[in-house]
Amino acid sequence: MPSLQQQAIKMTREAINSLFVSAKHVPADKQTNWVPMGAARTTLSQAVEVALSAYFFAGVLQGKTPDISDPDFQAKRAAAEAALSSVELAHEAALKNYDMLYSVIESLSDADLDSTAMVPWSPVPLAKSDIIFFPYWNTVYHIGQINYIQLLLGDTEMHMS
Repeated sequence: MPSLQQQAIKMTREAINSLFVSAKHVPADKQTNWVPMGAARTTLSQAVEVALSAYFFAGVLQGKTPDISDPDFQAKRAAAEAALSSVELAHEAALKNYDMLYSVIESLSDADLDSTAMVPWSPVPLAKSDIIFFPYWNTVYHIGQINYIQLLLGDTEMHMS
């Protein structure tokens, strides 16, 4: 039976793969600028968020939760986002960034999983045993968003590869 850390990595790795399979099936001319309406996000925007969020989660798990309201953090994040100008570049970055996150997750002992850390959306510290699954949950959420974009564009197939 896999450890909790191994299971989190396995599920996240599969989700990352699925997200980029889905993103690459959105027509190229619709990946970067097309949104269904209003404040909705592009396929690329979501792929970039997922690719870069590995750093955020690694920081949280290492006891260094980033201050997302800090102007310096925001400027660095904006520069990193701007550098990922295509789904392909976001995919390359995600593979590299998540390998780093997987190393952080693998380094956590079972005792570490009982410890807590702060995340910006919770008023109370959360168990690291839960936090190691947040990258998976975030990625799955964005898979659904990208699949909905595909559906709106008339693509009703389930893309597995």
